[in-house]
Amino acid sequence: MAKAFDFNNLFLPPPKGRLRGATPAQIRAAERALGVTFPPEFTAMLRAVDGGRLRYNGLVPVELPPISHTSRKIYEIESLPGLRPPWGLVEDAANAHQEWELHPRLIPIEGDGHWFLCLDYRRCGPRGRPRVVHIESDSKEESLVAKSFGDFLAGLVRASEQYIFAITDPKLDSRALDRIVRSLGARRERAAVTSRWDWPPYLLAYTKSPASLRTSTDQDRQFPQLKRNAVLLTLDVRPEDASTCVRKLAAALGSRAQLIHQPLDQPPVSFKDLDKVDLTPAKAPKAPPFTEVDALDAILRGSPRKVLRFIRLGLRPNAPLTSPETPIDLAARHGRAGTLTVLLKHAKGRINSRDAFSNAIDHGAAGCLKVMLAAGLKPTSSHLADAILKGFIPSIKLLLKAGLRPTAEMIRINVAIPCEGGGDQAWFERETRAAEALRAFLLKAMHAK
Repeated sequence: MAKAFDFNNLFLPPPKGRLRGATPAQIRAAERALGVTFPPEFTAMLRAVDGGRLRYNGLVPVELPPISHTSRKIYEIESLPGLRPPWGLVEDAANAHQEWELHPRLIPIEGDGHWFLCLDYRRCGPRGRPRVVHIESDSKEESLVAKSFGDFLAGLVRASEQYIFAITDPKLDSRALDRIVRSLGARRERAAVTSRWDWPPYLLAYTKSPASLRTSTDQDRQFPQLKRNAVLLTLDVRPEDASTCVRKLAAALGSRAQLIHQPLDQPPVSFKDLDKVDLTPAKAPKAPPFTEVDALDAILRGSPRKVLRFIRLGLRPNAPLTSPETPIDLAARHGRAGTLTVLLKHAKGRINSRDAFSNAIDHGAAGCLKVMLAAGLKPTSSHLADAILKGFIPSIKLLLKAGLRPTAEMIRINVAIPCEGGGDQAWFERETRAAEALRAFLLKAMHAK
């Protein structure tokens, strides 16, 4: 007999309407189509809720899947399938078996093609109790997630990596919360925003960015025990700083908030002796005069004045910014001629212009090409070949003016006459005329002195 589960609590409510289950006839039809008998817990789930997004979206698996799927000890799963066509369980399984050559006794219940979470009937047979396994399509690696679907359901928990407080005091409005959070050393992400904060010197996991705090309302009813649209305060922080940050928040908020979620794969935070917690803001390291994000934003937006200010603060125009591209490469790629002029004027040392020329040509940025040629940078014949292949006449003319000359081989390879039948007749004739005109222009340039 299947263990009783609260399936309405297991799934998140849909944006509209309510959770609905499948009929017995639909379930029997799906079993016949797949050639298996569903485990009792799976049948009970479909009868109660015909698939959807999970509120409890992770579990501790029997065996950890490959690191390519997750770097945590928690196996995350976003949803479970229903039977509603056109993309219900039967259709998904047929696609996985045909397109990804998944074993016919593996019934996928989640996955993106490169990996699948499956009911595994290979050992137990089509009428048995299947295990739940993770399959990597490319490497064929397998890992056991749960010994049965019942164990899978029983093990589901919230997979969030964040620490979440529920604001329980209705008098604690956004301004009061902002004062409390800032008294701990956090700073608003933007001056006018009182719902998001950075919290240096504490850091996020895997990056050098500061830990973050944000408020939100529980519109999806992630926490059904709370009142509708309850206010949540979410802390995103690396494990090394988690205990310190959570204890500081708990001590500062007191009875006005309650910690309602902490990551299952991290040690639980102790709330002993909160009255002894030091609420003095931790000394943050001296902030840099600008960040890579600031510089990147100024370059992409085409703000020469900001870029010039960052150069004076230490930005190097010809040093990698977003590896391996330099500010000069980025400005050329995005057609920011004014910004590129400033960067080239203040660049020191040797400039590797190969990528900058390629970026400008690939994106048809003739203005940037003109700026680089005026600065004395030298293009190569491969840049001319690229411009010919792209068919960008303004770029070709600038490169010819710079002294480059096409060769017969370059013209033959890079000027393509379209094949008839690839589009409508008008398109074919238009493209043919353009290719012939380009060829004639290049042949004339090739013989020019």
